[in-house]
Amino acid sequence: ISVLAGAGSGKTRVLTTRICHLIREGVPANRILAVTFTNKAAREMRERVRTMLENDGAWNVPLIATFHGLGRELLESYGKVMSIPRFFSVYDRDDSEKAIGKALKALDIDAKELSPRSVLGRISRHKGEGMRAQEFYEKHGRSSFGARITAEAWLRYEKTLTEEKALDFDDLIALPVRMLEEHDDIRALAQNRWKYIHIDEYQDTNELQERLAGILAEKHRNLFVVGDGDQAIYGWRGAKMENILNFEKRYSGARTIILERNYRSTKNLVDAAN
Repeated sequence: ISVLAGAGSGKTRVLTTRICHLIREGVPANRILAVTFTNKAAREMRERVRTMLENDGAWNVPLIATFHGLGRELLESYGKVMSIPRFFSVYDRDDSEKAIGKALKALDIDAKELSPRSVLGRISRHKGEGMRAQEFYEKHGRSSFGARITAEAWLRYEKTLTEEKALDFDDLIALPVRMLEEHDDIRALAQNRWKYIHIDEYQDTNELQERLAGILAEKHRNLFVVGDGDQAIYGWRGAKMENILNFEKRYSGARTIILERNYRSTKNLVDAAN
């Protein structure tokens, strides 16, 4: 089910109410998964669910995490098949920029000529499409100056991550998808783990995030997504608004529910915004 809902129409309330309803109907909390995009949103959703369940005398709260938190959970649980250390560190953007900066310096590239941030942005976009460093090098390593330097810096960056037993934010999505697609036994374990999957702000999912959701929901076909195409502002980092607009085409038998009432703004404001 996809729920198309504008700002102020109660998207998060729909998710939290549905989760609590499932638990009240007897679904174990550990069979339910909810995914959103920021730690703040995940905390708020977790607190809402906890408060609603405590009022019912229930205490178990399902896994409510960001996409990156979900990816980390999958890698910590099953990543051994990918030779990923049980305990790994995660580079934040600053760590990644510093590592890219060192790679560029080793290639004798001045930051004014090609900044670590721009190179990292390019690498991140391609990782979000599922591309690997060696694949990028083979496809683009002999093209433009920027692509060639990016390819060589990316290879050095991956070597640094391996040596440091670290992953970056993009790996937390790319590696779980690769793991689930390449290992049937792990995919079956993950699919059996969560029967009911909820995703907030679905218009902000990129190609890999949408693939991850599809893989996890493939067996039970209980995927419930909420979003608003008019709030899609992350196209520059690979988000595809079409993921929610084409939901019924992607999943046969799916249906769309539209929330049209706005609880936050007056009619004049809503009409003007539209």
